Amino acid sequence: MDDDLASDYDVVVLGTGMPESILAAAAARNGKSVLHLDRREYYGNDWASFNLHGIRKWIHSDNFQCISQIDEKDCQSFLSEGETALTLSDEFNFLSNVKEKILIKECIPEETEEEISALDLGEMTVVAENEKALESDEKLTDEIKPEPESEPSSSTKTPTIEKTPIPKSEFKHWKDLESNSRKFNLDLAPKVLFSRGSLVNLLISSNIARYAEFKCVTRVLTYLNGKLEQVPCSRADVFSTRDVTIVEKRMLMKLLTFCMEYEQHPDEYRDFENKSFAEFLKARKLTPNVEHYVLHAIAMVEKDAPTIDGLSAVQRFLKSLGRYGNTPFLWPLYGSGELPQCFCRLCAVFGGVYCLKRSAEALILDDSGTITGIISRNKRINCKRVIMQSSYFLSQIPEKKIKERKISRAIFITDKSILKTEKEQVTLLRLPAGGAIKCAINVLELCPSSMACPLGLHVVHMTCNQTVSAEEDLKFALEILFETGHYGDCETETRKPKILWALYFNRCEIIPDSMKNECTTGITLTSGPGSDFDFDSAVSEAKLLFLEMFPEEEFLPRAPDPDEIILDSDENNSTVDLPMEENQDLSTEKDETNEKTTEIEDEL
Repeated sequence: MDDDLASDYDVVVLGTGMPESILAAAAARNGKSVLHLDRREYYGNDWASFNLHGIRKWIHSDNFQCISQIDEKDCQSFLSEGETALTLSDEFNFLSNVKEKILIKECIPEETEEEISALDLGEMTVVAENEKALESDEKLTDEIKPEPESEPSSSTKTPTIEKTPIPKSEFKHWKDLESNSRKFNLDLAPKVLFSRGSLVNLLISSNIARYAEFKCVTRVLTYLNGKLEQVPCSRADVFSTRDVTIVEKRMLMKLLTFCMEYEQHPDEYRDFENKSFAEFLKARKLTPNVEHYVLHAIAMVEKDAPTIDGLSAVQRFLKSLGRYGNTPFLWPLYGSGELPQCFCRLCAVFGGVYCLKRSAEALILDDSGTITGIISRNKRINCKRVIMQSSYFLSQIPEKKIKERKISRAIFITDKSILKTEKEQVTLLRLPAGGAIKCAINVLELCPSSMACPLGLHVVHMTCNQTVSAEEDLKFALEILFETGHYGDCETETRKPKILWALYFNRCEIIPDSMKNECTTGITLTSGPGSDFDFDSAVSEAKLLFLEMFPEEEFLPRAPDPDEIILDSDENNSTVDLPMEENQDLSTEKDETNEKTTEIEDEL
């Protein structure tokens, strides 16, 4: 591979996370030559998705970010007169408090147990508890309809699912989970898409949507008055729910109508511009239930969030309603980790060169401090710009100037849904801060038809900002949603889900804004996933950085379809953009059950 790589590129990108991949695609689409490297053996960095075997391998092998070291003296042979080299190091541990728990019959097989015990994992502990787990008697009798005929995703073909009743869970032993490892898609940073959010709009405008498939998030839940309740999202939901009184329904509809066009009525919120959104809601004399719905389940903001931020969040929620389904959100089939790969695929189509398990050991600067190239595996590669995740540049920043954010994460495999239903559901839940919950917790539950797990199981993700450790931060959420004691032999219709497998970890991310003053000309730093439940901040960051680098270029113009490229035309040999119908329907279906997948298509 070393001999195959060219010696000159316009842009070198280090890392295949979401912002880096968007920037790589945007640069390649505008005719820049792009070399995209990743020090890991998989795409996505901290945004990746794994099967069960893959994530267990990640636990044991990816505690440290690995970059091959190079001596500063060795760099001299690659430098021209007046040039200097900045070496990149791997000294920082980005993971901590990693704990895996196997809570299903039969411990890890002996050979695996011996292999794990031989590893020095520092803070990592593996806890295998012999808990009795019986078959769930919950019968999900809904039939999954076959998906509409369409071109499968380029990354993975979507299987056709037969019309059969959903069976009871047959997963009684650890070996049952292991043997179905490839049917799991477990995300390091699970995120949903707003139906009219910046990522969906970018996927459509750039024509990258053809590389992915989606499923509607079918319900939004909230925890209120000691129980889980479904949040009424649409007007029909508001008037059909039994959890809200008639008076509260009127209050809610009046408030939502105002939020949808709040910019046109500044007098109604001007006095609260310097106050919190919670104070604004209280001033409107809403009931506690309505305040809770709006603040924690629709706006999904903290109590101290500014009024303008709260109004904007409610408006964003409302604008995305009804585009594909009954909630504002979409989930990418096979996991969030598919989306960075979609942008990498477009970059490759337009000439981008990809190489995994390879990075840059050093950056080369000229006498003015401008980037001129990198050193990678004893090879000098010239370039005009280097884009990298901020962790790559950490060794060059004084420790006192480094700002971090720490995230608590947990992934669970469970035997049933957190709220009983007759149909499979993709569920979003936000548990607000208060009491035993120190920081708001985002909960995402995925069903088999989301391609996250085999039939009979569910995958639950939890994410919040770190206060102590992942296990401690999420402890109360577990008590609310799951059976946490000894499961016993008794099966009841109302019992909570059992956790069959759990993974906790804390992730530290470097905030690139704190490092910008230390960067030289030609170096661009990107952020990690953070604790946001959607992709909008990653897309906004990528667009802003691209316009800073290439202010005269268009950000990700539409890529033509193969059938739009006409050769040997009577008039000329040019690429033809087919006209698009106004208000073209983007969904393959709009059934209320949202059982089918959604394919995002062109729209004006």
